[in-house]
Amino acid sequence: MNKNQLEIFIDSLIPKFYSFAYALSADQVQAEQLVIDAYTVYTLREKDYLMQLEFDSDNKKSRVALKRLLTVEIYNEIYELARKKYRKIKPSTQNLYEYKNFHQLTIQKKAILYLKEKQNLSIEELQEIFALKRHQVIELYHNAKHSLVSDMTNSEALR
Repeated sequence: MNKNQLEIFIDSLIPKFYSFAYALSADQVQAEQLVIDAYTVYTLREKDYLMQLEFDSDNKKSRVALKRLLTVEIYNEIYELARKKYRKIKPSTQNLYEYKNFHQLTIQKKAILYLKEKQNLSIEELQEIFALKRHQVIELYHNAKHSLVSDMTNSEALR
C-alpha cells in the first residue's frame, strides 16, 4: 500500500473519527486535535506495517478489511489520547446544557455508548477497540445506558 492510497482511505473515515472525538471532548478544536494526533501516532508507529500491506482498491474484501483495521486502531488511539487528556477536556464540557448528562459519564462509558449507539459498532469491534472481554464491554455499555437514563430522569425530576 502506498502513502497516497492510505491518505485517501483515511480521509474517507475522518468524519466518523471527528464525530467520535467531538463526543468525547465536546470541543471542536480539541476534537480536531485528537483526530490529528491519533492519525499521526498510529501512522508513525505502524508506518512499516501499513506500507507492506497488500491492498487492492478494486477488491471489496480488501477495502472492508482495511477499513475495519483502520477504524478499530484509530478509534482506539482517539480514545486513549482523550483518556490521557481527560483533565484538560473535562472543564470544556461543564458548560454544555443540552448534553450535560452524557458528558457527565466517564470517558470510557461515553466512548462505548457513542460507538455502539451512533456508529453502530458491534460488541466484537468494541472489544478490539477497548481491549476488553465481551462481558466487560456489555457490562460497561449497559452501565453507561443505565447511568445516562438515570441522570436524565433525575434532571427531569429537578425541573
